[in-house]
Amino acid sequence: PPRSTLFPYTMLFRSRFDHPWPQNRTGPAKLTLTVDRGPVGQPTTLSGRDLPRNTSIQLLWSTTVGDRVSGVGQTHLTRSLGDVETGPSGTFTTNLLIPDDLGGQHRIEVKVGERLLGSVGLVIIPSIVSIGPRRVRQGEEISFHLKGVGWTTFDNTYAVTYDNAFIGYGCGFSTHGDVQFKVTATGNPGTHIVDLYPTIFKGKEEMPRIYSLPQLTYTEDHPARITPAIRTSFEIVE
Repeated sequence: PPRSTLFPYTMLFRSRFDHPWPQNRTGPAKLTLTVDRGPVGQPTTLSGRDLPRNTSIQLLWSTTVGDRVSGVGQTHLTRSLGDVETGPSGTFTTNLLIPDDLGGQHRIEVKVGERLLGSVGLVIIPSIVSIGPRRVRQGEEISFHLKGVGWTTFDNTYAVTYDNAFIGYGCGFSTHGDVQFKVTATGNPGTHIVDLYPTIFKGKEEMPRIYSLPQLTYTEDHPARITPAIRTSFEIVE
């Protein structure tokens, strides 16, 4: 295509979406988010009601850590998002940015001391941080930086194609969803396409080999998550 048609990247979503984990209904609190899914850094507003009046409330972020390479496995933990004060009506509202973390399902919990008062689900969607340079010569490298890659075997891996040929995959579990890789520019001068496809990291069946390969039918039958495909382009110049 002409030079003017180059695009930084396009997110290609499936037709239906996962819902965030439901809120904890064993506690008294009712929590809501203005945005309950999005990329790292997306602004959202958290509101709570039916809480103790005029009380300092802990906000906690629930996530997963570990890896599948070293044998460490995975562990769920929480970390602080700070404290908020409820008003005389037992309510609060606070602005947040979606944390820099693994993609997929998370919870925001509210506590007083060790008592869990409630929680609400939030989903982190993968996104491109940067791609570049966009115009290169043969043999030069293009760097890719993603955030929000997931931790389950369904969403911790992106399969990468170069001009529709599979060249490998990258995983984001052990790097907290942060994935960086480089592609060497090959081929004739002109526009070239690098696509990232959802895939399944591994499974029990040995044949046919379908794991860690581009799942071109992800919009119809990817088993879980809202992992989008990502289409990018760059230009080789003489």
